[in-house]
Amino acid sequence: MVYVLGGWQSDFSANWSRQGRDLADAFGEAVGEGLAAAQLDPEEIETGHVGNFAGELFAGQGLLG
Repeated sequence: MVYVLGGWQSDFSANWSRQGRDLADAFGEAVGEGLAAAQLDPEEIETGHVGNFAGELFAGQGLLG
């Protein structure tokens, strides 16, 4: 088993509503960019873990997983 710790940070100044985007769009972008930064293909991932700091505050959704 191999553990890979890596990630990517979104642009905090972006306004998702004005761009017609939602939390799912941002999550997909973060996963894709994080995998690219770690030089991994999605097929290589067996398990992923999501940390949620303030999803309920910003998206009205407390459980994101």
